[in-house]
Amino acid sequence: QAAAVNRTSEAHAFIRSAGGGSLESDLGGSVGLDEVRWAYLVLHAQGQWVDDESSDDGVGLPSQVVFLWPLFLARRTPEWRHGVSVRHDPERGLYEVVAPKAMRPGEEVLFVDRRLSDASALCFQGSWLSKRHRTRLDLDVSSMPRDPQSQPVLKQYGCGAQPLRLYIQDGKSVDQRFLGCMRLLALAANATKLRSEVARRGWAQTWPETDMLSRIPEATAAELAITVLQQALSRISASGPAIRQRFGADAVAARPTVKVREAETMIIIGLMKSMKELRFLSSNEQTFDTLRDAASKQTAQRGAGAFGAGHGGAAAARG
Repeated sequence: QAAAVNRTSEAHAFIRSAGGGSLESDLGGSVGLDEVRWAYLVLHAQGQWVDDESSDDGVGLPSQVVFLWPLFLARRTPEWRHGVSVRHDPERGLYEVVAPKAMRPGEEVLFVDRRLSDASALCFQGSWLSKRHRTRLDLDVSSMPRDPQSQPVLKQYGCGAQPLRLYIQDGKSVDQRFLGCMRLLALAANATKLRSEVARRGWAQTWPETDMLSRIPEATAAELAITVLQQALSRISASGPAIRQRFGADAVAARPTVKVREAETMIIIGLMKSMKELRFLSSNEQTFDTLRDAASKQTAQRGAGAFGAGHGGAAAARG
């Protein structure tokens, strides 16, 4: 809320001052702060963007947002396989809506929004996700030593920012992008080793899925993950007493922010539990070797399933 207030105030000040007031005149004159804030809500709630924009990292709002009328009221999904994306054809000067499969007449069109979360759905759509909860975490990874020459590799995989901003989705398995970034950061103190490990393991082809490192760096990755998740949980917990004091007597339906905060807390707790298990298993060579062998077998089975799918084994790939 504070960020939205600050950004809209800055935008309003810019409109009033740009070109000695000429921008405000071009917009019809006398643009009020309430109009800017309404435009901010519409921008976030109904805007679309081109997914092949190289500068778009999927975290912040892109610099160029479009409004395509056929998608204006489309519901949103973070899942590529369930929604359509937008791409620009510069030769014809058109925006194309691309679906991942053949659409049937009357089938609902969902728009892929990689920034969708319980919080954004509540703020800009007036609803919240009933299942497969999703949250954006701002993680302080400054404690991890980092060779400046490691930064291009980290940035390439979306793990170079400080704070590190990631969208985490609730699920039975550990979020792969989160775990991949923790592993990259665990190696970032030595740029040569980082580049060597990434190339040797073929992570460029499998990202965000990454295989286990050797025991010491894997334990370092788990320790970093626990630290940053504990900090994120502390920030959420700090707001809990104030929320309960102010809205404690209200039903969840009247104060859905409580439901959103609960979902965010459970995502962090579940992820932290997995990371603590990884730290424990990495603390002993025997248990770590057993874990790594099991993980290698799972990776091999997934690879065999994908091969089988290309030869009529689609069921194996889904399994």
